[in-house]
Parts: sequence; C-alpha cells; structure tokens
Amino acid sequence: NSWKDDFFTAGFPGSNYPPFYVSGKLWPSIRKYDETHTGTTALTDTLIGVSNITEGITIGRGYAAWSGTSLNTTTAFTIDVKGAPQVANTPFTLPMSYTSTGTPARDGMNLVGNPLPSPIDFSLLSLGADVDNFYYIFSPTAGTNAAWDEANSLGTLGANGNIQSSQGFWLKATGSAVTTTVSEDDKVLAPTGGVFGGNDQPNMPMLRI
Repeated sequence: NSWKDDFFTAGFPGSNYPPFYVSGKLWPSIRKYDETHTGTTALTDTLIGVSNITEGITIGRGYAAWSGTSLNTTTAFTIDVKGAPQVANTPFTLPMSYTSTGTPARDGMNLVGNPLPSPIDFSLLSLGADVDNFYYIFSPTAGTNAAWDEANSLGTLGANGNIQSSQGFWLKATGSAVTTTVSEDDKVLAPTGGVFGGNDQPNMPMLRI
C-alpha cells in the first residue's frame, strides 16, 4: 500500500487496476517467489502475485515489481517507504528454503532482499553451508539477470558485489543448510554502482585547510 502512491499497480485486490489480464490470465504487477512450488519452469512459474494491497512486506524477502507511470512508458518517479529503519544489531535471517522437486535448475532458488537502509557487501554476509557464493539481480535495462561470482570477483551487467538498500536478489541453495544472515557489520559505503545503483548522496562541500 505504501508503494501504490508512487507507481502504478495492477492485477490484485486493492491495486490501481485489480482486473488486469494478460493472455486471459490475471497478471499481478507485484510478485514474490515460492521456492516450494512444483512448477517446472526455472523461475517464472513460481513468481506468485501478492494477495492484497494490505499484505505486509516480509523483512528480507525480495519482490519483483512492474513499476511505471503508464503502460508502455514511464517518467521518473520516487519510491518512498516510511517507518522506522531496520537495524540489524541482532542479525536478520533471510527467509530461505530448499525443496527438491526434481527440477535442479529451480530447486533452492530464493528471491531475498537487502532489509537495511544501506548498501551491503555480499562478501560479508553469513551464508548457509549449502548456499552458493554468488547471486543474481534482474536488470531491467538488459531484460535478464546480472550475476556476481564472489569466489572469482566477477560480475556481469553491472553487478559488483554490493547490494543496494531494498534491492531484491536471487540466492541458490543446494541443500537444507540455508541459514543466511545480514548484520550491521555487512553495511558498506557504496552510493554508486550496481544494477540499480546511482549516486543518492549529495555532493559534500570540500574542506579546505
């Protein structure tokens, strides 16, 4: 509901246009990922729509949102999320799971999000023993996923190892040891770069001595 006044929403109760259909099927513009789903398509089958505009945001969950100010084009807009910031003095556990459904490419994929009001350094996260040391981020410019490989410090399409505040990203688990946490110590001064990056900090005046 906090997002509704910032960009157009559709396809679910309470949205700007609830009865939004694509190819005869209701098409929710905000979705979350269900890792336990038995669909066979790698990712698209299990991106499910939110239930209602009143559904609360789960800390650490990533969301996929079609966002714009008109159907085919958009002007610049600001998303404001009000409320007390999340402070991870006690580390946050990201909501992750591993389910073997017979589709290895999709099993263990989890869409999580950076819950802190600051960029975080992926290398500082505490990954579960069965969580791979890389992540994916959807690039709206490229229309596909950018990737960061921490072990080799290699990134594609702008992924650079820093994950911006509120940004969703994919983690891959290969077994049940999925406990992955984010703490205050993972924060990093990285106002620039990344897939959605951009310098959100004002230019500070130069100190002359």
